[in-house]
Amino acid sequence: MSGDFVRTAIVAMAVLVATAPLTGQTPGSTGCQSDIVSATVVATSCTHAERETQVLDLLVLWRGRAGWFQRTGSAGGGTGGSSTLSPGLKGQVSRYTRYGDVTIAFSADFDAQTVTIDDSAIRLDTINIVMVDGVDIPGGRTIIRMTRVDPVLPLTAATNLALAQRSGDVRDYLQCQLPMPPPAGKVVSPPLRVITVCEQLQRLR
Repeated sequence: MSGDFVRTAIVAMAVLVATAPLTGQTPGSTGCQSDIVSATVVATSCTHAERETQVLDLLVLWRGRAGWFQRTGSAGGGTGGSSTLSPGLKGQVSRYTRYGDVTIAFSADFDAQTVTIDDSAIRLDTINIVMVDGVDIPGGRTIIRMTRVDPVLPLTAATNLALAQRSGDVRDYLQCQLPMPPPAGKVVSPPLRVITVCEQLQRLR
């Protein structure tokens, strides 16, 4: 298979899970995943289960220019990281996701309520949403806002959609007025397309 096909397939697999609820986490432990949610934003959501609910521990909104996550590059694409879990604790998570030459990454200790993004160490005792802008601009990545939303969601809710419905700050940050650009370079046939949170919000109006 060609390099372009492999890179496109990686992006396609990532976008297919754009609004799915988190799976595979044990009660009490925190699980994280990154999804394309608008033309400019990838959302990393981390939740843990409590009885019949899921509780948001962290939402990072990574924003760049429209379609930044579709661009191919020498680094290709992929996801990796590690988790440290102990009974009764939410645990520690380190995670990165690569889109072409752009990598988004964080390291969090959810029991100590801290997260590190690039060189910024952030306390999570009063906030649970971090908005990062300029992710695809070399040297331009900046945390522009931190806020908090009611973290308790239905266990089966599509996490990113539920948070966008709950928070005007999240909806505004998605820039839903911007259209998704066509993928650059070669694409798979038939093309695979993400249904973004913006599109789902529009359908619910």
